[in-house]
Amino acid sequence: MDKEKRSEYYKIASNLRNEGISSECYSGDGGMKAQLKYADKRNARLAIIIGEDEVSSKSATIKDL
Repeated sequence: MDKEKRSEYYKIASNLRNEGISSECYSGDGGMKAQLKYADKRNARLAIIIGEDEVSSKSATIKDL
């Protein structure tokens, strides 16, 4: 997780929750592998990935877990 953009990620999660979609942000250290492992342990159905490419194209990647 890009710590500089953490507030943006929390804002996205909050917007999803406001729409009735359960969501949370990974707040630990580690790369993508650690984040997806965390999501798997939490039995998440989907992961929203927002990396540099997604930020530059103003999009998100949704991964079906």
